[in-house]
Amino acid sequence: MKKTIIVMPVANEEDTMQGVLDEILALPFDNLYIYPVVDNFSTDNTEKIIRDMEAKTDKVKCIFYPESKGVITCYLEGFRQALEDDAEYVIEMDGGGSHKPSEIAQFVENLEKGYDCVWGSRYVAGGDISNHPLYRRVLSSGGTILANLVLGTKLKDMTSGFEGFQRKVLESMK
Repeated sequence: MKKTIIVMPVANEEDTMQGVLDEILALPFDNLYIYPVVDNFSTDNTEKIIRDMEAKTDKVKCIFYPESKGVITCYLEGFRQALEDDAEYVIEMDGGGSHKPSEIAQFVENLEKGYDCVWGSRYVAGGDISNHPLYRRVLSSGGTILANLVLGTKLKDMTSGFEGFQRKVLESMK
């Protein structure tokens, strides 16, 4: 497997962070790394949990990004550092438990088949949003409607945040 870096913006994820990191690190991939991106919005022990794991393994790199203006800028900073560290595949995912680490293998498999991008969705067989609070479901639905209107697309989930990219795709966006 080519070098794969998971970029994961996180804030106030102390309840889920250790479990998510442990699940990812237990996957049977030698060339898989995790770059959680933490900013000033995180006020709990999320950063400490990540830094403790970073001290134990070279597979975790904590990125503190105080210039953040929200989740999108954290993704962009994580992508920048992943490319700088020679990632061939970059997977973005949530650290709050809404994305299942066990599904990472499907992303890697499809990226290795040559797909430029791979998207996960909560609105397909096996997907689920029932554990999300109402405000998140409304934001996701509204975001999808707005994105489809602006972009002229007809996709069912434009706000998934569980996506994989070939290096060349991210480089083309610089």
